[in-house]
Amino acid sequence: MKTQSEVFLASEGDAWFKRNEAHAHPNIERFATSALIDSFKPRLSKINAVAEIGCGNGSELQRVCAGLAATGRGVDPSAAAVAQGNTRLSESAHDIELSVGTADALPFSDHSIDLLMFGFCLYLVDRFDLFKAMAEAHRVTKVGGYVAIVDFDPLTAHRRRYAHHDGLYSFKQDYAKIFLASGLYSLVEKHSFSHSGDYFVEESDERVALTILYKEKQPYLDWQGDV
Repeated sequence: MKTQSEVFLASEGDAWFKRNEAHAHPNIERFATSALIDSFKPRLSKINAVAEIGCGNGSELQRVCAGLAATGRGVDPSAAAVAQGNTRLSESAHDIELSVGTADALPFSDHSIDLLMFGFCLYLVDRFDLFKAMAEAHRVTKVGGYVAIVDFDPLTAHRRRYAHHDGLYSFKQDYAKIFLASGLYSLVEKHSFSHSGDYFVEESDERVALTILYKEKQPYLDWQGDV
């Protein structure tokens, strides 16, 4: 049986992009992207290399790189989205490049990214690959760097059948908690909104959040004596 990553690489990534292509344009202003850019404006000098997992055609990555004067690298399972994005971005003033791939095997060097973004994709990561994706994010993010997650933010973690492909599921939960539970990351800020608009809603299943985390430089204190 194929994993969800394999299905998205084979066909569903392109199908997803085709369904959503009309909304994938850098001129469309999105709440999460604007909030992210505003959050990092006081720290512009610290953000030089940005990467987005689940980047689609790179429209949001392009906005972030323009807002933060940074270089960008993106990964997405849709070959069609990546091809379209690279064609458009070749004419961009910013150094941005996209490649086909998934969150569990990132094509980036260790500790090379100042800001790693999960662009609304973790809810579709196969549960067998989830901790691989988290480990890859940790591997490529610099010590003293940041991880930003845009995803569903329900009150209770749960899964639902994926409406567009039999045998797949969407997994809704607060993914930032996994990073925070490690003790290696601290919460910078969280912005709650929803599919309905740029505001919090009472219906738990419709809640979405942008969560920004800081990768601590020294998460452990040295203790006297040996263990």
